[in-house]
Amino acid sequence: MGFIPILGQLVALVVLVLTAFALWFVVADNLAAVDAIKASFDLVTKNLGFVIVLTLLSILLFIAGALAFIVGVFIAIPIIVIAQGFAFNSLQGRLVAP
Repeated sequence: MGFIPILGQLVALVVLVLTAFALWFVVADNLAAVDAIKASFDLVTKNLGFVIVLTLLSILLFIAGALAFIVGVFIAIPIIVIAQGFAFNSLQGRLVAP
């Protein structure tokens, strides 16, 4: 395995983390795509440690679901989406319903 594929995977992981909340900004704040990416970048850089942990836990949960005969993915994906929505609202200081 060469250097370029590993570098590409690292770049993809960095982009994944920095744009983690872009879709949430589009849906919740009705921002345009570029503005949502900028807002996600700002939010993530202010809370980098938390977002990295959230991303790593999401990846591990997805892998665990995939190892559970693929059926676990149907449980893992909704849990990951709920966790991202909760984190988005919490980091924004918005009310999170109990």
